[in-house]
Amino acid sequence: MKHLKNNSRDRTNALTLPEPQRLTKKEEGILANGLKRKLLDQVHSSDALNDNTFDLVFSPEVRNFSHIHWTPLAVATKAAELLKEMKVERLLDVGSGCGKFCLITSILSEIQVTGVEQREFLSLAAKKAKNAFRLNNVNFITGSAFDLSWKEFDCVYFFNPFCEQKTPERRMRNDVPMNESLYGTFLQSTLERLREQKKGSLVMTYYGLGATLPDEYSLHYQKALGSDFLKIWKKTS
Repeated sequence: MKHLKNNSRDRTNALTLPEPQRLTKKEEGILANGLKRKLLDQVHSSDALNDNTFDLVFSPEVRNFSHIHWTPLAVATKAAELLKEMKVERLLDVGSGCGKFCLITSILSEIQVTGVEQREFLSLAAKKAKNAFRLNNVNFITGSAFDLSWKEFDCVYFFNPFCEQKTPERRMRNDVPMNESLYGTFLQSTLERLREQKKGSLVMTYYGLGATLPDEYSLHYQKALGSDFLKIWKKTS
C-alpha cells in the first residue's frame, strides 16, 4: 500500500491496448522488448516512456492498482541512476507488489535485485513480467520479508509497504491478514532489522516507511519527485 497520487498521466503514447484485452505469451514478449528498448533509450529521446505505457506489461487487474500502489516510473528511473552512482550491488524491495520498481531497476542497471511480496497473485505477475523482459538480474520471492536475511543486501527499498494494513478502503484484495496491530508489528520488526544492518548500508524510501528510521541512519539524499520525496539514508554506526 502506498499513496494516492495524481492519475492524470499521458495517454497519448502509441503503445495502447483496448481493455480488458489479455496478450498471448508471444505478444507479451514483443511488448516487453519494445518497452525495454524505449526505457533504455529515453535518456536520449524527447518521447519519454510513461507509466500507462509501461504498465501494459501487466494484466488489467494489476494495472488498476498502479496509481496508488506501484512506484512511478520517473521515481524508479531516478532511483536506478542513484543506486548505480552509489555502487549498490544487491537491492531488496520489501513489499515489491507486481515488481515494477524491481523490473525498472534491473533493466537500467546490473544490480542484483530481489523483490519479496506476500500476495501470490502479485508475485506471479512480477515473475511473468520478468520472463517477458528476459531479465536475469532480478528475483521475485513470494512470502514474508521477515523470513529473509537482509544483511546480504547493500540497500533496502520501501514504498510505504505497510500502510495498507490501516487503510481498508485502499486494499487490493481481502486475501491476506490485515489490521493495525500487524501494522505496528511489521514496523517494529523492520526497525529491528535495519538496526542489524552493517555500517554503510543504505535505505531508500518513497512515501516513507511509516516510522522514523533508527538513530544509526542519517539522511544522505532527498529529492522531490512526483507527489513525494525520494530519500536515501545511510547507516553511519
